[in-house]
Amino acid sequence: MKIILLLFFVITTSSVFAQQQTFDLITYSPPKGYTKNVEKTLVSYTITDSKKNTWCRIMGIKSTTSKGTIEADFKNEWQHLIVKNYQPTNTRKENEVQDAGGWQIKEGSSIFTFDNSEAMAVLTTASGYDRCVIIVAVTNNKDYLKDVQELIASVDLIKPEISSTQTTVANDDENSIIGTWVRSASNQSDYSVKSA
Repeated sequence: MKIILLLFFVITTSSVFAQQQTFDLITYSPPKGYTKNVEKTLVSYTITDSKKNTWCRIMGIKSTTSKGTIEADFKNEWQHLIVKNYQPTNTRKENEVQDAGGWQIKEGSSIFTFDNSEAMAVLTTASGYDRCVIIVAVTNNKDYLKDVQELIASVDLIKPEISSTQTTVANDDENSIIGTWVRSASNQSDYSVKSA
């Protein structure tokens, strides 16, 4: 009986670890049933249900140089990624800044209109070690929020290697990472930290 339980634990644990993926400075568990797409500046996961006319897209965006504080990073990314692309229609809801091993994390969400229906955009930023890590999620159905929350809760932040030749990717119009639709929502963030 103990051998069977141990084998079950090893198989279960292996499948959990096998699901972990890395992009830039995050390691995470991708959502099941979503289509993965990797581009130069982001990794995205998208799901649609044509019968219900629902969708969700979660994006991990390549880290940028920090503006110096979590508040400055969050404000900058909110304006550039959320306001510019989605024109939120209500007041932004924010969580308190969380500390995680040299990183500070802040999350906010807001409602916007897409195709005459309500959708939600969620921005999660993590600032530390002179870098800003960004996750954006958008959806038009609250049922997908569990997937967003589970992905964010699975994130391990990787301490970047210090290099004099380190290059950065700026969020500018030429490197736009957002398509014509995107949205999401979450109200919790649990991060752990890894060293590279």
